[in-house]
Amino acid sequence: AGALKISTLALYGMTDPSITWVYPEQSPHIILRRQDCLPCYHSYDSQIPNQCEHKSCIRELSLINAYKSAKLLMKNS
Repeated sequence: AGALKISTLALYGMTDPSITWVYPEQSPHIILRRQDCLPCYHSYDSQIPNQCEHKSCIRELSLINAYKSAKLLMKNS
């Protein structure tokens, strides 16, 4: 999507977009994530006990914010 400059709405939970975002910065995009508990990579390594039981980083992303962000991206495309 980024290579073709297609608008992208990225929902981030446990990962850090500064590490995993692969699209060019000039591609139209919005990143939604919670700031207070990132990043948490424990879930990706079976050798490290998962310290986070609540997974609020992904469960508490707002549907309303996602909808508004998608609408904004479509409007600006």
